[in-house]
Amino acid sequence: MYIVVGRIVLIKMDGNNPIDNKKKQEKRKFARNIKPPQFLALGFLGLIIIGTLLLSLPVSWNPGVKVGFLDALFTATSAVCVTGLAVVDTANTYSTFGQIVVMLLIQFGGLGFMTAAVVTSLLFGRRITVKDRMVIKESLGPSAAKDVAGVILRIVRLTLVIELTGALLLSVAWLGQFGPRAFYLGLFHSVSAFNNCGLDLMGDFQSLAQYTTAPFILAVITLLVFFGSIGYPVIGELLRFRKKGRLSINTRIVLTVTFILLAVGFFGMLLLESGNPSTFGGLNLKDKLFNAMFYSVVPRTAGFSTLDTANLSQASLFLFIILMAIGASPGSTAGGIKTTTIAVIMSARWADIRGRKQPVMFKRTIDSDTVVRADTILVLYIVLIAAATLVLTVSEDTLFMRALFEVVSAAATVGFSTGITPDLTPIGKLTLIFTMYTGRLGPLTLAYAVAKKGKRLYDYPKEDIRLS
Repeated sequence: MYIVVGRIVLIKMDGNNPIDNKKKQEKRKFARNIKPPQFLALGFLGLIIIGTLLLSLPVSWNPGVKVGFLDALFTATSAVCVTGLAVVDTANTYSTFGQIVVMLLIQFGGLGFMTAAVVTSLLFGRRITVKDRMVIKESLGPSAAKDVAGVILRIVRLTLVIELTGALLLSVAWLGQFGPRAFYLGLFHSVSAFNNCGLDLMGDFQSLAQYTTAPFILAVITLLVFFGSIGYPVIGELLRFRKKGRLSINTRIVLTVTFILLAVGFFGMLLLESGNPSTFGGLNLKDKLFNAMFYSVVPRTAGFSTLDTANLSQASLFLFIILMAIGASPGSTAGGIKTTTIAVIMSARWADIRGRKQPVMFKRTIDSDTVVRADTILVLYIVLIAAATLVLTVSEDTLFMRALFEVVSAAATVGFSTGITPDLTPIGKLTLIFTMYTGRLGPLTLAYAVAKKGKRLYDYPKEDIRLS
C-alpha cells in the first residue's frame, strides 16, 4: 500500500513492491519456459565465459607471457568442449594456476554441465526438480531421469576411480623422468585422456611424441580414452553384466560399431603408414603394433599424438577424417556423430535397399522417429562441417584437406591438428570456436535450443518427387 500526494509516492506501507514482484514473476516464468536444450546450451556457454575470464588473468600466465582475450576464449572453449585444439601451448603459456583452471574446465566439460550442477545441488541439499530431470534426460539419456541422484553419483564415483587409477599409473611411469612433478602431470593427463580432450603439458605442441616407443604409457592413455569414449551407460551395464546376464540393444550396438571402427583404424594405420619413413616406417614391429593400437582409438575421440599429424599420408588423413566424424558413443565424454547414429542410418539404408519398411538390429525394430532423428543429425553435421571448411579455405592460407581436417577435428571435439591451428586468423579462430561449441552440444541440440516450436493447423497436399 502506498500514500500518494499528487503523482508522487511518499511512503511504502507494506513490504510488497508491485514492480519487484512483476520482475520476479517474469524471471520465474522465463525459468519455467526455458527448454532443456537451451539450459544445456547456456550452461556450457557459462562455463566457457568463466574459463575465459580466469585464463585472461595475469595470474594464469607464465612470466613474460601475455594471453589475448581471443586466445583465452579459444582455450576455454577447447577445454570445456573437451576438444584439445590449441592456439597456444598449454605448458609454455599458462602458469600452474592456469593449467589447473584448464584441467577443471576439462573435468566439468567432460562430466557435462548438468551432471556437475546436480552434484553441487546434492552437496548443498537442494531438491532435484522436474526440469533438472528433463535436462539430465537430454544430456545422459532416458534412464538417467528415473534415478537422477543415483545415476549422477555412480558417474562421479566411476570417473574418480578411473581417473585416479590412470593418474597413479602415469605418475609411476613418469616418476624417474619428472620426479615429484610426475604426480601432477599424471593427474592432468589422466583427466584429459578420460575426458577425451587431448590437451597436454609436455610443451612445444609435441603431445606424446617422446613416448612413441613407450608401450606402457601408450597403453594407459589408450585405455583411459577408450573408457571415456564408450559412455557411462555402457560401462555401467558391463559392470552389472554378471548380475543381469544381458545387455541392452544400445550397449550391443555401441560395442559392435566400436570394435569395427577399432579394427578399421588398427589395420588401416598399419597398411597406410608402415612404409612412411616420417611415421611408422622407422619403428620396429612391436612399436608399430602399439602405435597402431593407439591410433585406432584416439582419432575418434581424443587429440593425443605420438607422431606429427602433418606427416601422415593423404589416405591416412582421410581415414582420420572418417573416424573423427563418426566419433564415440552417446553419454560419453567424446563427440562426433556417434556410433549409434551411424548404426541406425546404415541399418535404415540397408532396409531401404532390401525393400523393408523399417530397419532391424539385433532382432529389434528401430522406430521411424529414431531414423529421422539420426538422418537429421547427419545432415546438420554435414552442413556445419561444410560451412566451417568454406570459411577456413577463404580466411586461411592453407590446403583444402588441412582445412577440412581441422574443422572435422573441431566439430567432432577430437583435437587432432595438422599444425595450422596456432597460426589461424581471428576469423579462423572464431569459426573453430563456434564449431567446437556446436559439436560438443550436438547440432541437433543447438537447433532445438534456438528453434521456436510452432503448431501447424493444416496440411498441404502430398506430391511425389523423383529422387533418381
